[in-house]
Amino acid sequence: MKVIVHQAIGQHFRPNAHFEAAHPLEEIEPVPIVKEYVPFVDPARHRVIDRPGEMKSLSSSHGIHTIEGPHLFHEKWECGRSDTNMVESGMSWIDELDRAGLAPLRDEPLAKHTSFKIGGPSDAFVTARNRAEASTALRVARAANVPVLFLGWGSNLLVRDKGVRGLTLALGGEFERVEFPGPELVRAGAAARVPQLVVACAERGLAGLEPIVGVPGCVGGALVMNAGTRDGEIGPFVEEVETLDSAGAARTLKRSELRFEYRSSNLGNSLVLSSLLRLKPGVKADIMAVVARYQSIRKKTQPIHTYNVGSTFKNPPAVSPRR
Repeated sequence: MKVIVHQAIGQHFRPNAHFEAAHPLEEIEPVPIVKEYVPFVDPARHRVIDRPGEMKSLSSSHGIHTIEGPHLFHEKWECGRSDTNMVESGMSWIDELDRAGLAPLRDEPLAKHTSFKIGGPSDAFVTARNRAEASTALRVARAANVPVLFLGWGSNLLVRDKGVRGLTLALGGEFERVEFPGPELVRAGAAARVPQLVVACAERGLAGLEPIVGVPGCVGGALVMNAGTRDGEIGPFVEEVETLDSAGAARTLKRSELRFEYRSSNLGNSLVLSSLLRLKPGVKADIMAVVARYQSIRKKTQPIHTYNVGSTFKNPPAVSPRR
């Protein structure tokens, strides 16, 4: 086995050390993918993957699907079959993305999108700014039988120098919003960064998410991996999650349909778009003090100013690593 990379960021989504804890609203360079070829470790399930073409969910910004394989049109991909008409006509799937107005970046170096600042190119990189664009990107990829990697903050990803075949899909635009539709409710887009979400809620006098203020991930990944620390996780506060399936079809999962466990959920086979959370009302000053305390601890105990992915160990089954 060449590499074991396990970021303690629960989505994705576990505590990790790339975020500047003292300034939760400060923008940090976007960070993307776990790719080791044969074999590599899936941090979300802590298993070695050694079959090209296998689709797995990884922890990262939004729920992440990854497919490792040498070909763009991989027969084993679960999400669709190649569109022979498109192939025979000479139009590539990347051209189709361009025609749809998605402005794909060809051979985009993923080193630009990872906290490690390393990683080769993705065949095509698209940032979907709204639901229509995200759905279109998935439909094009499905029609061409192209593997898709969902990319968030990228703070738990190690990308091989050869890069990633297929489409890398990130979210931006409306997915970065944090809104407050009710007295105890917050709706967060999948591309909203967890630290910013926590601080925005604290400023509204809403408590519950303070323990994850240092998690350097996006909300989508945090949901997929049930981001948390020993003091709390995001799962218990989730009322519903909006997703897209591999065909680009929308679905909203209610709390009764969601399963959150230690650093995992049942969201791994979907692209998370947004989530509705119900928090606890409290005194703003008290909540902000708790946030500051967690930030201070992280700053003292983790190398937050370095390019890293936090923890690099594999969690043993059913036992806390610190024991």
